[in-house]
Amino acid sequence: MKRYFLSIADQGMASALMLGLNIVLARYSPPEQFGAFVFWSNTGLILGSLQNALTVCHIAVLPPGPGDAKERFATERLMLHVSLIYQIVMALGGGAVAVALALGGSSLGLLSAFLFLPAFLLQQYLRSLAFSRGLATAAAINTATVFFASLIGVAVLLMLGLHIDADRVLLVVAGGYWLSCLIGWGQLRPGFPRLFSFGQLKGYRLFVRDSRWVFVGVTSTELLVRFYSFVVATWFGPAALAALSASQLPLRPIPLLAVSWSSIGRADLAALREGNGWRKYGWHLLIAALVIIAIAIPYGLAVYFCWPLISHYVFAGKYADGASLSLLWAISSGLAAIQLIGGIGLQVVRAFRPLAIATAIAAAVTVLATLVLIGQFGYPASVIGTIIGQFVEIAIMTGLLTRFLATRAMARAAAGPA
Repeated sequence: MKRYFLSIADQGMASALMLGLNIVLARYSPPEQFGAFVFWSNTGLILGSLQNALTVCHIAVLPPGPGDAKERFATERLMLHVSLIYQIVMALGGGAVAVALALGGSSLGLLSAFLFLPAFLLQQYLRSLAFSRGLATAAAINTATVFFASLIGVAVLLMLGLHIDADRVLLVVAGGYWLSCLIGWGQLRPGFPRLFSFGQLKGYRLFVRDSRWVFVGVTSTELLVRFYSFVVATWFGPAALAALSASQLPLRPIPLLAVSWSSIGRADLAALREGNGWRKYGWHLLIAALVIIAIAIPYGLAVYFCWPLISHYVFAGKYADGASLSLLWAISSGLAAIQLIGGIGLQVVRAFRPLAIATAIAAAVTVLATLVLIGQFGYPASVIGTIIGQFVEIAIMTGLLTRFLATRAMARAAAGPA
């Protein structure tokens, strides 16, 4: 129970931080600035998901324990090397894109992205590593550092009466992430290699097959859930993206409930897998999904009916016409939580290939539906395109899990008692 509480607290702080930053920008800055912040924070989330596919998924399934344990040490060392290379490349690539956008006069050209992206990626890796070792307290401390450092930084900007823009806020957040990285590195240092060695990277060939399918799956997932942000920003501009994001903000806690569950639930599912507890495995996933639905429905309706109050008190009267969008986002948020639960259920049994194919199909449906709908009905229809893709993926995942669990349960029954 303590592990679940710490996981919820950890995810709660991460959620509250991003929610608070978005509210500050939505309230105190023009829509173009808010849209620019959303663009780069979404970019960080996408790159973080790709990092999960490359490295985190391989440490997440290791038996919990210290970093120098023989079951963990070699894999941990390799994945740290791969992650650091990835973070450097993404920092350089993101910085180059930001410079190009700034030179082109776009409000999306935030130079602070060069500092934000590697700090965010390293912090996310260290946090995931702490959870995989069973150190939920260390992970919570890591996230708390970002939360309080960023909170203090933004509070100082507000108290000094400085202009609130996306570049300054992103710079403050980057500082919080770097501070968290220093603390997290010190917490998890036992088991880390003393020196970086490119020779270590050769061992990654053993993980390429699984990573390949996880990478396809994660890329498709990000395309499914965040395609709207990039196509809307490109097609309609940052202000339209700001309107979409403002209506989504109050609904973000719904999928984050599933993220909180996943940090501990993944390990519990792995234990059931090792014990051939397939019936309990299925019930574990079903109960998690039902709990999310039971929370999402009344919460989403409350946001819809209270939108005039939210617009007035949270956004200082901005985005007053966002009620209908918030109802669409409530549906999408609940579906996103169920997607995450089903995806973890398939990942733990290493069904990376079928999961990747399912997500790729859903992503293709999302892209096609979104492009058709926004061409006919404008940027608000991008949420409907996302919902259509989410329904497709959930249907496919449900079929895959049902067939897999039924097959394993029958095989165990045929084998008889051990």
